[in-house]
Amino acid sequence: MLRRFLMMLASLAVVVGVLMPASARAEDPVKIKIGTLAPKFSPWGQVFTVWQKGIKERTGGKLELEFFWNGTQGDEIGMAGKLRNGQLDGAALTATGVSQFSKSILALQLPGYSGGNWAKVDAARDALKAIIEPEFAAQKMILAGTGDVGLAHVMSIGKAVKGPADMKDLSPFHLPNDIIGKAFLVKLGVPVQTVGVPEILPKLGTAVKVLNTPSLAAEQLQWSSKLTHVNTMVTGAGVGGLVFAADKINGLPADLKSALLETAGVAGKGLTARIRKEDAAAYDRLKKKLEVVEPSAADLAAWQSIFAQVRAEVCGPSIKAEACAVIPK
Repeated sequence: MLRRFLMMLASLAVVVGVLMPASARAEDPVKIKIGTLAPKFSPWGQVFTVWQKGIKERTGGKLELEFFWNGTQGDEIGMAGKLRNGQLDGAALTATGVSQFSKSILALQLPGYSGGNWAKVDAARDALKAIIEPEFAAQKMILAGTGDVGLAHVMSIGKAVKGPADMKDLSPFHLPNDIIGKAFLVKLGVPVQTVGVPEILPKLGTAVKVLNTPSLAAEQLQWSSKLTHVNTMVTGAGVGGLVFAADKINGLPADLKSALLETAGVAGKGLTARIRKEDAAAYDRLKKKLEVVEPSAADLAAWQSIFAQVRAEVCGPSIKAEACAVIPK
């Protein structure tokens, strides 16, 4: 997949790079600063590294991507703030960060609808474009590419979670600004606690004993080493995107702007294919390592009941009703 992705970027480079005069290539490059939580050598980081090489080749060295890995620019809320004030030019974000500019994208993460079917996610994402793009424009941001984090499963420590009630004594939490996760805890009837991504690993096994996360994220962030159980039910899809500050991008020369946005789209597509494959493989590895929990029909009905309550809670007040309406039931 990486080889095919590099070839796609290389083909774009041919259009401009080989025709670039030596004098132009000698100019100091314009650097685009991009923040991400992803480690450099993760599957996300590997795709972004290929993107770096491809855009440098296409522009003859006139444009370079400078990535800040491992959340060194802060969590996703912090990176969104830095996009607004110009400290960052772009960020590779999960829905938590992307939703700082468009709450409508959270419709893709409504619990209980995808059932592990990526085709449903793709159809819903296409249907949401007409709603999401104006929201980004109003925030002076550009959603230049989309991607996925994986399919979420409930994973726990020391206890099998079959139905939602089994989570109550395992200290569930939600991420900062995660309105869906917060609504779930409220409907579950447990104390609401917020835990940031960097805090999860040190708290796992003590203050936190249950996660709702994609398998690949659990592996890459080292959470899987402490887990004991995984539920086979898919709770929902984890999505994300490549966001750029519009003023910065629109201020680039036309050829560099075109190069950045075109290759960002290619990177998004390459990332989507890579992460879906890697997440499925990570889930298979977890099932061999952890105790697999198969929910009964009654358990599944209980999950769907609470998921429906969460959707009713967030659709309208927090997420536009028209955005929720495009999501297949």
